[in-house]
Amino acid sequence: MVMIAKFRGPHFFLSTFFISPFQWAGQMWPSAEHAYQAMKTEDPRWQERIRTAKTSQEAKKLGRMAPQCMWEHEKCLDMYTILKAKFAPGSLLAEKLQATGTQKLVEGNWWGETFWGQCPVGYGENWLGKLLMKVREDLNGQGMNRTE
Repeated sequence: MVMIAKFRGPHFFLSTFFISPFQWAGQMWPSAEHAYQAMKTEDPRWQERIRTAKTSQEAKKLGRMAPQCMWEHEKCLDMYTILKAKFAPGSLLAEKLQATGTQKLVEGNWWGETFWGQCPVGYGENWLGKLLMKVREDLNGQGMNRTE
């Protein structure tokens, strides 16, 4: 199977850390990582602090420090809505995602992230890759009510 096995280099745009401002939940977000980390807390001050972080790495660090809400069971749905906004129809990023064709998208990593990715490729749930493929299906008019 042809696949994109890591979201770095020419495929970094698939990463949640890729800086590309987009509109979501009534605000502009620098990256999907910023938006995702802000959803971990219900405290508006922490959400704003995360949203305005200078880098995606800083947003992730702040997201770990913020008081957490009971969001764990909703994190995939939250990420899906964030990715739909990031790859909005007609945007350059949407075109780039569509240009990946039918390739399997795998967030391969070496740091042990096995929920959102796979480490090594083949071990892990790869939810980020699955959600990106779902958004791609949606963009291509093939979206279904399931995530593969």
